[in-house]
Amino acid sequence: MTSIFSAKKLCAAAVLAFAGIGTNVASAGDYGACCHYETVVSHKTVLEPVVHYVTKYTDCGHPYRAKVVTYKKVTVPVVRKVLVCH
Repeated sequence: MTSIFSAKKLCAAAVLAFAGIGTNVASAGDYGACCHYETVVSHKTVLEPVVHYVTKYTDCGHPYRAKVVTYKKVTVPVVRKVLVCH
């Protein structure tokens, strides 16, 4: 019976940890373990489309406006939560 209860507790702890709702309860051997989440900001470079309208000319010399799409590199912050244990 004891192994069934510990397996249930282990499964429940795994489900809670996977969902991110787990508690920081130390076991009998972990007296100094303290875990918490810290916010870490990293940066990622992405390509962002930029639309320009330019004047082009036909073979006959008549002007017309054309849409030209170019891309520029933009650095965006990415915020993550990281588990830190001391």
